[in-house]
Amino acid sequence: MGNFVECYEFGVYGCFATIIATRFFTAEGGSEAEALVRAYASFGPAFFFRPVGAALFGRLGDRIGRRPVPIPVIAR
Repeated sequence: MGNFVECYEFGVYGCFATIIATRFFTAEGGSEAEALVRAYASFGPAFFFRPVGAALFGRLGDRIGRRPVPIPVIAR
């Protein structure tokens, strides 16, 4: 189920990236291509750090148990 949600999220963002870019990342006098690059550049690190965070907090969950782990995850 988690893989499906993640693939769905990537697909939805890919489809709506042009809309997001023109509404939120277009500078005055800037081109649409520049706005699209800015949109991908701002959301790209999140797609990279998601598995890194899962690996770190997964190991933490295995060490101290599954119930105490969401507190530091939500706090960060």
